[in-house]
Amino acid sequence: MGWFLFLGDMLVMLFMTLLVVWLSLRGTRDQLGFSARIPLEDEQHHG
Repeated sequence: MGWFLFLGDMLVMLFMTLLVVWLSLRGTRDQLGFSARIPLEDEQHHG
């Protein structure tokens, strides 16, 4: 049972890593820069 959970975790990590690589190769430098700024800009108060 432990090996089953371990292999499942490894498959999830592989999927997430491949997703990040795919998105990084697919996007332009401007798109990646915009995506990287989103978490920093959501703390600013615009009101």
